[in-house]
Order: sequence, then structure tokens, then C-alpha cells
Amino acid sequence: MSLDALKIEVLKLRKLQRLELMTFLLERIAEEEKQQEALFELTDGQQQEIMRRKDELKTGKIIGISHQEVEDKIRKKHGF
Repeated sequence: MSLDALKIEVLKLRKLQRLELMTFLLERIAEEEKQQEALFELTDGQQQEIMRRKDELKTGKIIGISHQEVEDKIRKKHGF
């Protein structure tokens, strides 16, 4: 079944069923993230880079872009 067909089927569910499905999916994603985190550790240098970038965002030295803008750039670059 394609993702589009699945979306159509999901919309046929009652609201409570859709909420239950959403909860199920989010829990699975969270579990996958925890498993990935266990396999993936950052080096000290990577941690420092993250903190530097976070500080730049907080102080206004740089301006972040929205998730939608990031997604649009990726789709455009890779032709999705």
C-alpha cells in the first residue's frame, strides 16, 4: 500500500482511532530514537560545536530557519 493510499484510509478512521494511531506511531518513533541515541555518541568536539551554535542562536548572532524551510530546501535539492 502506498503512503498516499494509507493516508486516505487513515482519514476514514474515527477521531479517537486516529489519535490512538498517532500515539502508537509517536511511541514507535520515540523508541527508535532511544535506540539510535544508544548507538550514537557525540565526541567532545561535536558537543562543543552544538553548544557554540546554540549560543549563536540565543544571542541573535545567527537566525535559524523553520523546519518547513529546511524541508523545502531538501526536497528541491534532491528532487522529492
